[in-house]
Amino acid sequence: SYSKQGVAELTCAILKSQCMGGTPVPYDAAMNVWRTALNVLDDVEQLLVASSSGTGAAALRSDDQSMFLKTTRARVYCNMTWTILFSHLYMDDASTTSSGNDKKGIQEESLKIASEYAGLALQIYDGIVQMQREQSAEGGNGNGYGNSNININSNSKQHEFRVSMGRALALVACCYASAGSAVTAEGLFQSALDELQVSSFSSPSSSNSNHKNPLTAIDARSGLVYYSQLCGNWEKRDADQAKHQDLALDVDGRLVDAWKGKSSIYSGLFFMSLGDL
Repeated sequence: SYSKQGVAELTCAILKSQCMGGTPVPYDAAMNVWRTALNVLDDVEQLLVASSSGTGAAALRSDDQSMFLKTTRARVYCNMTWTILFSHLYMDDASTTSSGNDKKGIQEESLKIASEYAGLALQIYDGIVQMQREQSAEGGNGNGYGNSNININSNSKQHEFRVSMGRALALVACCYASAGSAVTAEGLFQSALDELQVSSFSSPSSSNSNHKNPLTAIDARSGLVYYSQLCGNWEKRDADQAKHQDLALDVDGRLVDAWKGKSSIYSGLFFMSLGDL
């Protein structure tokens, strides 16, 4: 609830800014709510650890709850990263900052914080992937979640997890791009697009159950937009910029009308629960 409230708080700030002619509105309320969400997750994880001595069905339930907490925490970190990196694009005056100077890039201290949040999110997803590999190597069920009967490698769960990880990768790439490390950023963007499974969204046959969730499509569209912006900052990359812009428009065009053109922060409303909690 706190996690989604943060998205609502930021949305209200953006709308208020737009109603005020682009006057910047602080996003502190949203960030404070997300910090509360992280504190709540800490408390729940401690309770889960204290009660994790069960066996059988109780142990399976504990595994599912732990995975839900991990993926929710990663989403919150991604929301906080996005807010620091991009919310000013929706709030600031188009030509100047509040001091009247030409608009500049994100401040160094803010970029450092955004990079930390994005890194924490990616670390969580990497940890889940590592558990999956270890489980497979040990001859288990291959889903990487101890004795849990949740199989991430099937149906929409794999798709949702990969898109969530792709969002984190894309945000890490954005941090590198903002810091001027374009080559590193491009490599991360390419990895992000693989995880975001962009081709499955833009394919004419992509009407299966994996694509019923518009929020995962928003993540895929955002990754394409971010990459196109990076290409636009390089000489002789106009073709790549146009290619990824067109793909982003294609993905957006396949969304139902109510979700077309929606801000990327709306994907923060989605929290993948591997246990369907």
